[in-house]
Amino acid sequence: MAAAVEEMTVSINHVSDSAGEARQVTDQTGDQSNRGRLVIQETVTEMREISTTVSESSETTHAVGENSQRISSI
Repeated sequence: MAAAVEEMTVSINHVSDSAGEARQVTDQTGDQSNRGRLVIQETVTEMREISTTVSESSETTHAVGENSQRISSI
């Protein structure tokens, strides 16, 4: 009987250790997911800024072209 109780105790300890390891992996995965989310948010923000800059450059180039045509017609 004592041997059976000892085996059960060892098994319970193994399950407890495995659960602890699983929790650590889960915590690490959660942290990595949060860092990844932040990187994606920063990337989206920077892409929007690039899009705005490109649009402004396009408008400026168009205006320069129009002014150039006006000057040429003088």
